[in-house]
Parts: sequence; structure tokens; C-alpha cells
Amino acid sequence: MQHSIFGTDGIRGRVGLEPITALSLAKIGYCFAKEMFGDDKGVVIIGHDGRESSDMIIKNLSKGISAQGSEVKNSGLASTPSIAAYLNIKSTASLVGIQVTASHNSYEDNGMKFFNHTGFKISQTNESNINSLFHNLESMNYQDVVIRESDISIKETYLEFIKNYISTKLPILHKNSKKLFVIFDCANGALSDSINEILDILPIKYSVHNKKPDGKNINDNCGSTKINYICNVMSDLNRKNSESIDLGVSFDGDGDRVIFVDEDCHVFDGDDVVFLLSQYLSESTSYSKIAVGTFMTNYGIRNLYKIKNINFLETEVGDKYVLEEIKKNNAIIGGESSGHIIINNDNLLLGDGIITFLHVLEMLLNQNKKLGDYREIINKLPSKLINIRVQDKESTLSSKYNQDLIKKINNSIGHEGRILVRASGTEDLIRVLVEHSDVKQLNYFLDYFCDNIKKH
Repeated sequence: MQHSIFGTDGIRGRVGLEPITALSLAKIGYCFAKEMFGDDKGVVIIGHDGRESSDMIIKNLSKGISAQGSEVKNSGLASTPSIAAYLNIKSTASLVGIQVTASHNSYEDNGMKFFNHTGFKISQTNESNINSLFHNLESMNYQDVVIRESDISIKETYLEFIKNYISTKLPILHKNSKKLFVIFDCANGALSDSINEILDILPIKYSVHNKKPDGKNINDNCGSTKINYICNVMSDLNRKNSESIDLGVSFDGDGDRVIFVDEDCHVFDGDDVVFLLSQYLSESTSYSKIAVGTFMTNYGIRNLYKIKNINFLETEVGDKYVLEEIKKNNAIIGGESSGHIIINNDNLLLGDGIITFLHVLEMLLNQNKKLGDYREIINKLPSKLINIRVQDKESTLSSKYNQDLIKKINNSIGHEGRILVRASGTEDLIRVLVEHSDVKQLNYFLDYFCDNIKKH
């Protein structure tokens, strides 16, 4: 059986190791173009998030795409959602896209997310076909290609898309006179070049941090997975200024995830935001009162859905699974605790940190509240999520000893919570989630697991 080069969200790995090597990248470019265009020619838009390895990856992908006969259009530094939105707006069969990114990972990693001509990520069938062709491709004739200068029309199209989105779907953001003071963390990532142009059209005062990517500083103690950074910034500013900070907003490296912090540095993750927006949007839209989450969604949040008569649907971890469930059930919204959130807007199903922020901002302005005012609504089961690096995540999870260990802990926890262990789809990690009504017991069971797991 062939090992798949795809993970839960495209292809990702350590630069210099398979499949993020020159030859394999050229093969990936060729196989992607071949799967999307067959024997015809097309155009592949390629954007990136600012890692130092981006140029090497784009160059080698372009060799393979050119060998298939298709053309590459370079968008330069751009968010993943901007590539998807551009494709959705243009929507022609001869135009597809690749985002070169490793999302929230450190700069040593990189990868690719692949999009079809409608702006949706390619299907599992597409992935399977590309993987099969990749492993069976014996030789390929390609030459060096010249990478063209960045095409600014892609960024301009995205900015116009956001402006139109606000005017048609969120008009209160034009009319409201109240200005919140918002702090942003761009993780030295894909939004760094475009964030100010977007924020300038909103009724907010703002300060943007970590928007100077140097190739190595992406997600370096900043961004949505390092939320302490923005909390520290807000605390410092609150001490120095008489004017208080209303909201903190922290994006990931490629701009499709976002985590929020209220005025008291209390964190609102994706579970919290999906619930709050599902409650808000269910009162003002015609979509089914359905919200989609994953099996990682906090059990306390699930109980809140029951109380509010919103149907909660569970799916696998991964935005593509959340997307499928939203489409299938015409759900209002769906997302993951990591902050990847998809809002249903007339079949424009786009996981975009900017759009999520715009909806949260509208909710706050429309209800004349601060984010902290919603804290008393959120009643989550105490939880901790940790990552454990292993050499072989599949062997670690399939080990009978480790399976028995997890079963033993779950039996001991009973109805008071759970332990959930899964393999990361993008790194050599296993992710361990423990939820328990008693924090001391939570820490005990987490420590017990870490002390007794056998790493393979």
C-alpha cells in the first residue's frame, strides 16, 4: 500500500525531507496540474506565507506545472483565504490554486494547500489520484522556469471582496459610530502586507503587531498558537494608557484561523466563537439551526447547544470535514477549537480569519457589548490539550499497551470527562486532550498518561 503524501490539510513536512525536496515538489506540481487539467493547459495561482523556503518550493512546483504544459501565476505574500476567494470569484475551469504554507508550524516546516477552480480545497478523490500518480511517475522532463513578479490583482481582488462582503452582509460596520480599540497579532505571516488596508475601512482604532516576516520569524512566540504574546501586549498597553483595550485578535501563519482575547486577557477559542456566532446568527438568518464541530469540541460547549436548541453535529478533525457537514446540512456555521471557522454565506464557504473577525465585530457592535460580557454564558468543561512528539505516531496509537492505557484512564474518569488521543495530521505528534470537571483530577490523569505512555 502506497503511503499518502497528504495529511489532514494538504501536504506538509520538514523542508529538505520528503516530500518537501526539489524533485518531489516538481513531481507534486506536475501531478496536481495533470489531475486538474488532464491533457489540457491551465493556470495555477501560487501564494505563500513568507517562510524562507517559499521561493524554493514555488520554483520547483513551477517546474512540474510547466512540464504538464500549464502556467504559474505568482500572487506573492498572500493569505490562504485570499487565494480561495480569488478562485471563487473568477471561477473558471482553467484556473486553480496552491498556497505554500505550513500554517501554524514553525519556519523549518512548509507545505501546500490545494484548491480547485471554485476556491474549495481539492477532494479526497483528487488527493488519491495525485498520490497514485506521484508514486508511479518514473520520469519527467522539465526545465528551469522564470518566476514572474507578484500579480497584485489577486490581493486587490481580495480587498474588493472584503469591502463588498461588509457592504452587503455586515452594513453595521459602515454605519456604527462606536469605535473599539483592537490589538492584532499577524504572526509575521501571510496577512502582514494586507492587514492595514482591510482594517482602515472598519470602525475601529487598532494596533498591529508581528507583521514583518523575515523568513524565520513566522509563528515565533506569536500568533494564534502563542496567545500569551497578545495578552502581554494588551497588559502592557493597559498599564501605559488611560484608554483601555477592547479586544485582542490573533491570526495563524496563513490567515485562515483566529483566536480572540477579551479586555481582561481571557481567551475565546474556536469552540467558544462558533457557539456565540451560531447563537447570534440563528436569530438573523434563514439557515438551519445547526452548528458543526469535531470530536475535539468541548463537552461543556455541547451542552450549551442543547440549552439553546441548536443542533450540534460532530465530524472528524479537519476543516474539509467541517465544510462537508455544513454543506450537507445547510448549517449556520462550523469550526474547530483551533480557530478555523467557516460561516455559511450563500455557499461561499470560506475558512477565513478576517471574515470570522468581521462577524465577531458586528456581533459586538450590534449588541453593544464587549467580548468579556459573553464570558458568563460560556460554561466549558476544564480541559488541557498537549502535544507529544513521537517517532512513529501510527505505531504509538496502535500499540495495545497504549490503547489499554487510554481505556483504563477513560474508565477511571467515567462520566466526569474524557481523555482523547489522536495523531496530528501535519506533524510527528500525538495530541492529548483531557477534560474533567475537577481541575486537580484533570492534571492527575494527564500526568498519569504522560508518565506511562510508550513512545514508538
